[in-house]
Amino acid sequence: MKTQALLSLWLTFSLSTPTLAHFTAPETATMANAIEMKTAGNCTYEVNPDSVKVNWTAFKTTDRVGVTGSFKQMELDGPTRAESFEELLKGITVTLNSRAVNLNDTLKEQNLISYFFEKLVDENFTGQITAVNENDQTFILSLSLNGQVQEIPMTYSYDPSSGKIEAKGRIDLLNHQAENALRSLNEKCFDLHKGPDGVSKTWPDVDLLLQAEVKSDCQ
Repeated sequence: MKTQALLSLWLTFSLSTPTLAHFTAPETATMANAIEMKTAGNCTYEVNPDSVKVNWTAFKTTDRVGVTGSFKQMELDGPTRAESFEELLKGITVTLNSRAVNLNDTLKEQNLISYFFEKLVDENFTGQITAVNENDQTFILSLSLNGQVQEIPMTYSYDPSSGKIEAKGRIDLLNHQAENALRSLNEKCFDLHKGPDGVSKTWPDVDLLLQAEVKSDCQ
């Protein structure tokens, strides 16, 4: 009798109660579909060539007074559209014309061209990103200047909502063997590069600021 009663109770429970698989299967399937959709989604990244800007800040006097400028002419080489952010950054080379420097002052621009840039071995210099670390938001800029190639560490910020990317780094002109050009510029601007202490100084380090707009489209 006990066996028959237990069997009857078990049958009643099993028929009236859904199994564990019945509860978990739909939820598991939904999560799997979401993961599959996320993995299968395609993204494209595209840079607006007209938005690319290269700004620099050089320093004078012992107090390191900044002098900020940019370039009026530049060329982009490489695809402006890619399927990953890293691929897009690494695919572009920027060429700058040193004779098209912009300081919003004609006399200063001519002095910089005549007494610095014309002392270098090449008129144009190029920059190309060779490595990108999206986790740390850093990349390496390979800069060719005065016949010397140096790898410049850069940090960047990227806002997907606005598409704005901004990168900062610092170059040392002495690493590009530009001592003679620096000396020439300092001699021309000797009095202008004096601070309150009466010391004239032109610093060899230059800060770089790169800006661009990158659109992302993910499906």
